[in-house]
Amino acid sequence: MFSLFGKKKDLDILKLLAETPMCHELSRREIKNLRKVVKVKHYKKDEIIFRKSDPGLGMHIILRGAVDITVKKDSKEVVTLAELGETNFFGDVSLLDESLRTANAISRTDDTVLVELYRPDFLDLIHTKPKTGVKILHRLSKIIVQRLRRTNDELITLKKKFDE
Repeated sequence: MFSLFGKKKDLDILKLLAETPMCHELSRREIKNLRKVVKVKHYKKDEIIFRKSDPGLGMHIILRGAVDITVKKDSKEVVTLAELGETNFFGDVSLLDESLRTANAISRTDDTVLVELYRPDFLDLIHTKPKTGVKILHRLSKIIVQRLRRTNDELITLKKKFDE
């Protein structure tokens, strides 16, 4: 379990960052530099982290707790697109693009703790530590390409079922 007090808190955050796929190419020093720009925020159960159509301000990594990613199907029905737990991340596309959010993110547990990287801080990191920024951008692009390929495969499968 993660401890969020004193120096142990920083060690937990450094470990979480090192385990996050977008940071797999970073050295220890680069992860420490990234730690300087991330924020830690606590959310209560059912607290909204962001809503669909909100500006995309940054990405979130779950240090503790759980988050649901949802959309409204109609005025009554809510569809859960993803149930995310510790070490999962979301909102990463907003580091690259200032588009509006495409879904809601809601804390599923009491005292959900997120490590958050905001776009302005990320852009500043790219300018002050370009090698680190390029490594993160490279990993993010790989992650997004993997998701796109997976989505394309799912669409092909759905289309085949629909055409039958």
